[in-house]
Amino acid sequence: MGVWLATRTLKGNNATILVLDTEGLDAHSADQRRDDGIFLLSVLLSSFLIYNSTGVPKSNDINKMAYIIRLAQRIDTGSGGSTGQDFRLHFPHLLWLLRDHFLKPTIGNREVTPTEYLNREVLRFQGGFSDKEITNNDIRRAILTFFRSIECVTLPSPSINQEILRNMDTADPEKLEEEFKVGMNKLVELVLSRADSPKTLGNGSVVTAPVFVELVKNLVGAVNDPNVVVSIPSLVEIVQKEVWNSFERESVQKFVDFLEGLVPSFPLEESELIAAASNYYREDILKNSKQISIEQRLFQILSQQLLERLIKKGSPQENMIDGGEIHRYIVKNREVSEAFCQNLVKDLWKPIAVKLLNAGYSMEDLQNDLENFHLQFANQGRGPAKLKVAAQNMEFLKEQELYFSQLKGFQKQLFEQELQTRQEKLRCEEAEQKNNNLQNQYQELQKNYTSELQTVANHHQAQIQVMKKEFEERQNQEQQRLLQFMQTKFEDDAKCNQEMIKSMQESQINLISKMDESNKQMLGVLQEIAKRPPPPVEVIEKNGGGILDVIGGLLKLVPVVGDVVKTVDKIFNKADK
Repeated sequence: MGVWLATRTLKGNNATILVLDTEGLDAHSADQRRDDGIFLLSVLLSSFLIYNSTGVPKSNDINKMAYIIRLAQRIDTGSGGSTGQDFRLHFPHLLWLLRDHFLKPTIGNREVTPTEYLNREVLRFQGGFSDKEITNNDIRRAILTFFRSIECVTLPSPSINQEILRNMDTADPEKLEEEFKVGMNKLVELVLSRADSPKTLGNGSVVTAPVFVELVKNLVGAVNDPNVVVSIPSLVEIVQKEVWNSFERESVQKFVDFLEGLVPSFPLEESELIAAASNYYREDILKNSKQISIEQRLFQILSQQLLERLIKKGSPQENMIDGGEIHRYIVKNREVSEAFCQNLVKDLWKPIAVKLLNAGYSMEDLQNDLENFHLQFANQGRGPAKLKVAAQNMEFLKEQELYFSQLKGFQKQLFEQELQTRQEKLRCEEAEQKNNNLQNQYQELQKNYTSELQTVANHHQAQIQVMKKEFEERQNQEQQRLLQFMQTKFEDDAKCNQEMIKSMQESQINLISKMDESNKQMLGVLQEIAKRPPPPVEVIEKNGGGILDVIGGLLKLVPVVGDVVKTVDKIFNKADK
């Protein structure tokens, strides 16, 4: 049978509950290796484990659960210790279900709860020095130590009719024992209440559906090899990276599809293209990244890498964006713009070329037509190559000077002066365009990094809340475990547990305090960015310095965006230490 996955899920208040069903341990078709593998898989995948047994367990029955001891040899929590207490971060809650149980559990003549009976009779430390007693005590200690909490409930038999019991799948619910139906409803309510907290990976990261899929894929291979020791830290890192890689591949494809959808609208102004791409990144991809539950530091690193893969900020040169998926669309838009503007020039020049063949066409006529030519090109030209093609037009007109000199009324000095004036105007417009591009790119990059930083901060805060909730739950569980150790007479373990509770409280409070502090620093950076004024716009004098000098002055403003990322890195490095 192996492991079966239910095709329907249960909806809790805080989580979607997935049900796994495994074949019974010590099944007639299984062997030790198979049992161990199934139990290891069940433990590491689940947040709530139901262990079924029939009748009332006795102290001597505990040796049937020796696979729990073997389980410890297959798991490495990365803590470097051998007590097994760190297993609780990764193990589920345990519910021991006593099926076909009619009698009330008693100790002596006193009626007790099933959980108290389990603690005082089944898991109680037994004296003796035989190999069997030593092994059984090790198993008891492992059960008490490994699982997050332990409860026990009873469930009576569905019926005393053997025919009904043999055909339970098709049995009429009305013919089942009323006590069984009441007990089953209570069991379902208990399971739903206990299993409603999402499973976590021990670092505040919640096991979402993609994470669960990757866990299964990675665990099955490890479990099937008896020589493999499952390293929890390595497993968690591999799973989280694979989940993010899947999200990144999907995000990159969606980003490319979005840009491809803009291509029919080319040529666009470069600022329009970058603004549209940046807005899609912020409103779609970045918002969806909030659903990826991975460790905080890893989330920050990978989210920055994704932004660089989509919209890369390079060294401060002529353009601030010089890489990422958007770059080839920026280049393509420029190419389309240049071709569009060149075709426009050809169409506008054709009627002038025809008029030039007319003997009565004068220089005054040409000047009027050229004025109209420049005006129409200015109105109809589109995209970032518009000024480049306009400059090429000036060179073309300069080359036609010898031909124009044959026109009536041609004045060489006036013609050259007009060309020089128009070229100077184009140089100023080109410098202004570059200025505006730099301003727009700076603003979009600042929005992108600010949004990314805000997402990281929100993700950080969410993990802090998860860790705080886990901390509170774990405190309650450890207090309950202390009582269990005292009830079961594992006195050394009880003392160790008391010390661990105190140490856990101190370390958790310290950790959460540091995370809160780093989160405040990130929010402080965001507030600083919000208050920062936009970079000043340079006033371009018509007869001022060279174009490169103007642009070079503007580029001094660019590194400000990079400072934001460096500041965040410092905050996280400090938090890691």
